[in-house]
Amino acid sequence: MGTHDVFNQPPPLHDYDPLARDRALAEALRREGAAWAEEEVAAFGRRMASREAIEWSFLANENPPRLRTHDRFGHRIDEVEFHPAWHELMRLSVGAGVHAAPWRDPRDGAHVARAAKMLLASQTEFGHGCPISMTYSAFPALQRERALLEEWAPHIVSTVYDPRPLPVSEKQGALIGMGMTEKQGGSDVRANTTRASPLGGGAYTLTGHKWFCSAPMSDAFLVLAQAPQGLSCFLLPRWSNDQGRNRFHIQRLKDKLGNRSNASSEVEFDGAWARLVGEEGRGVQTILEMVNHTRLDCVIGSAGMMRQALAQALHHCAHRSAFGKRLVEQPLMRAVLADLAVESEAATLLMMRLARAYDGGAGFAGDGRSPKGAASNRREEEAPFRRIATAVAKYWVCKRAPQMVAEALECLGGNGYVEESMMPRIYREAPLNSIWEGSGNVICLDVLRALHKEPQARDALVAELRLGRGADRRLDAALDAAEASLVQPEEAGARRLVESLVIVGGKFIEAERIGPAHGPTLVFLHEGLGSLGLWRDFPKKLSDAAGLGGFIYSRAGYGQSDPAPLPRPVRYMHDEAELLPGILKTAGIDDPILVGHSDGASIAILYAGDGGPARALLLEAPHVFAEERGLQSIAKMRDQYLQTDLKGRLARWHKNVDAAFWGWNRPWLDPEFRKWNIESSLEHVKAPILVIQGEDDEYGTRKQIESIETKAKAPVETLMLAQCGHSPHRDQPERTLQGMADFLRRRL
Repeated sequence: MGTHDVFNQPPPLHDYDPLARDRALAEALRREGAAWAEEEVAAFGRRMASREAIEWSFLANENPPRLRTHDRFGHRIDEVEFHPAWHELMRLSVGAGVHAAPWRDPRDGAHVARAAKMLLASQTEFGHGCPISMTYSAFPALQRERALLEEWAPHIVSTVYDPRPLPVSEKQGALIGMGMTEKQGGSDVRANTTRASPLGGGAYTLTGHKWFCSAPMSDAFLVLAQAPQGLSCFLLPRWSNDQGRNRFHIQRLKDKLGNRSNASSEVEFDGAWARLVGEEGRGVQTILEMVNHTRLDCVIGSAGMMRQALAQALHHCAHRSAFGKRLVEQPLMRAVLADLAVESEAATLLMMRLARAYDGGAGFAGDGRSPKGAASNRREEEAPFRRIATAVAKYWVCKRAPQMVAEALECLGGNGYVEESMMPRIYREAPLNSIWEGSGNVICLDVLRALHKEPQARDALVAELRLGRGADRRLDAALDAAEASLVQPEEAGARRLVESLVIVGGKFIEAERIGPAHGPTLVFLHEGLGSLGLWRDFPKKLSDAAGLGGFIYSRAGYGQSDPAPLPRPVRYMHDEAELLPGILKTAGIDDPILVGHSDGASIAILYAGDGGPARALLLEAPHVFAEERGLQSIAKMRDQYLQTDLKGRLARWHKNVDAAFWGWNRPWLDPEFRKWNIESSLEHVKAPILVIQGEDDEYGTRKQIESIETKAKAPVETLMLAQCGHSPHRDQPERTLQGMADFLRRRL
């Protein structure tokens, strides 16, 4: 109908060169030792970004696989039918060696080149990456059994995609799946009940089930089962040794949130024939190398989704206009896109460095050849780093993907919420890798095990982190904190530990934890010119006296934390109160006791008055409204800053002392600040309050305490200290400490 013209809509994003547009990936390809593969990686990327391949990605997800348990005559066949688009995607990736190129041609940089291809494949369609990844990852486990390797390796490394349901001896190529978890155990695979009964000659029959079996249309599966000597690893083919269908029965396909193109299944083994891989009783150790490779692919896949989300956001904003400018020209949108780009590039750089740590492994090219010299030696040298860095990277990149994709989707507005945009599919896909091959807690516990049992892994990680020293003092401070956290890691703080090993590259907030990592936590909120360091030893003393853990941090713009936008508005304390929930969440604190001084006390009131959870509020010299005495003192402080050595003394505690001082001083001396008043927040504070104020406080009078006593609905206790100014914990430390400790004992 001719009702209107269609304009201001972006053109489709296809038929382009994703490697040429991804400078971070191209540079990493060269830096990490795979410059020789640049041309073939680029060609594969262009094919994956073609209109045809992108159309396949939509069709494969719109037409999910179907299970056929029996043929029309009633014979059990246990086959999975896929849309032709799925087979085209598989043919493309297998043909490019994404499933096995490093084993087929184990040259230096082979795993790096393969990682780049996997990233590009994941950008177009992630689901088919499951059998690709399983096949790639199974090879190291099979290397433990020479007879199995010689039988299966020629089919695994083949670049011919052969989906026909036939014995492997009759096929041109083979794919490998995996089944570890069971209903009762999940990640606790030692709780598995599937039984393995020996037949002799390394053959067994397996009886039991698997709750999640990845890629059930594969030609064989690495599975775990309980043998006479304990949990063991087995290769279970779809066709048994007599060339008949194995007793491997698919019960149903999972109805999943995302990953719709791929089949995940529940299976039963009814006396299924299998071969032992490795030693009996050492199944976890045998399959661990496969798990490490699949975790690498989790990092690669998530980085690929993040890159595609960024590409879609950039493309949309480059072609869409609003309010007289293209979106990409709008300052706020440019800032969002820049943040997304930094996150995506960081994930890409990390996964490519990690892929290099896998280089040098033995391959199979028909003559059993494997890499010699430097490549092989480097793989051994990189083993400790690979062990811990894989888990750390898997945790962080896979955790960040859903948030990053959601932000990118928002850049497209309503268009991004429509299936045709690809963004909903990426969004549904994004959480998967945080679950696959170990959810967050499992991964963090794995890091702890590596730190406790493999000191060389810790040393390798620290050595890698130290390569960045000297580039930025904020990074140096974060590295100091990260290294300190590695000395005596505890299970309760495992997530914070793992996050600290990665977040050093992101926005930095100077912070420190003291005392127990569980239970109620004292959260110290500093004054207007304060910082973590200016609290000195008071937090430690209060933590010890109360028997509670503590968390001290410098707000943005103070101490060694990253800068805050200037000029600060008159409502800057409201802004800080709104940021506090996010800081507490990042620190893993859900039961805070707020200890606020001056501005920090006001921030505590605003936070609790807005419904923020708090066990109690301990307030030193709080401000609830602007007073003439305080404004006059702040004006005098301005003069001292300009005329005395005050600036030099403060510079010891703030990396940008001018930003810290004027960011605080100017809002207070703004004429609008005379109207500042937060008494209404007191009415909504539910936590008990202790107020401590010095009789000689030059920034506020007793009227501040009287207002809190009158307005607050929660219980209020007060402590006025003689011979004390604006900082009770410095002017009267013992009486302040005793008053707070006694209050906590009464209230907690």
